[in-house]
Amino acid sequence: MNIWLWLLAAVAVVLVLWQRARLKRRYRSLEAEDGSPESEVCHKACVALLRESLASGDETTMRRALDKVTKDTLPFIPLGREYPETDLERECIALWHEAATLVHGELPAQSATSRETEDENV
Repeated sequence: MNIWLWLLAAVAVVLVLWQRARLKRRYRSLEAEDGSPESEVCHKACVALLRESLASGDETTMRRALDKVTKDTLPFIPLGREYPETDLERECIALWHEAATLVHGELPAQSATSRETEDENV
């Protein structure tokens, strides 16, 4: 029975390593031909996708775009800093917020002052 536990652990480690390698390959493939960083490529894709979905006016298209951007693009925007650094990041976040507001209704503001207010209330 002990050998089965070792075998199971080995399979789990292999699966985790394979998943990490797959994700690294995926994001490396996003690097632009002109050598711009992966994050810039993701932000450009985010802006294009959200603009297209907002232009369509179709709620289903906007939901799909929001899901894709939330999963694939927003992880590239560091949330630890107070404001986005680049115009591209700002535009991506603004378009995401606009689409999310149209699809889900009014969203609460996530500014630094609202976080401070929440901290004070606790």
